[in-house]
Amino acid sequence: MPGYHSVGKPGREKRGDVVKTITREELKAKMNRGDDFVLLEALGEASYRRGHLPGAIRLHDTSVAAEVIPDEGAFVVAYCSNFN
Repeated sequence: MPGYHSVGKPGREKRGDVVKTITREELKAKMNRGDDFVLLEALGEASYRRGHLPGAIRLHDTSVAAEVIPDEGAFVVAYCSNFN
């Protein structure tokens, strides 16, 4: 099912939203299987330079989302961190 997914604690999504939270294990499984999806990182430039998940695209501004997401039907996983 197309939609935006985030990695974190499941259960935070709202009924009817196209956003579903997946676990780190689910993301790892998708990556290991070679599933077709866009991986967006919503961290600052310094954090991205220090390290990011393989294949992650840094989404520095939501206005560029259309440029990095191939089409509206794409399966998108976005992640960020709350670590300082």
